[in-house]
Amino acid sequence: MTVVAFALCYAGFALLSLSQARNHRRVYGGDRHGRRRWGRWAGWTLLGSGALASAAAWGPGTGAVAFLGLATFAAVAVALLLTYAPRLVMRTAAAAVSVAVAAAFALAM
Repeated sequence: MTVVAFALCYAGFALLSLSQARNHRRVYGGDRHGRRRWGRWAGWTLLGSGALASAAAWGPGTGAVAFLGLATFAAVAVALLLTYAPRLVMRTAAAAVSVAVAAAFALAM
């Protein structure tokens, strides 16, 4: 579940960062408000899902602390990627969601 929670946090922070006008322009070249609004909503949803995955894995008390640690690590990873390779952010976020779904499916079996 750690992989699921981290991947969801990473994708959530990536979408939240791309919902900001400056980062959106750097990645896509233009400013489309509808895409930014969708990214904001999806980013918060993925972060909430990461918190639920952490709570499901470790319980509510330890899961909250684990979520904060994983979220911090994911936010630093997204920030570094935005600094050095901003066009890779959306691709890695899509890959992170795929990994989260695959890992959750594997754990369910």
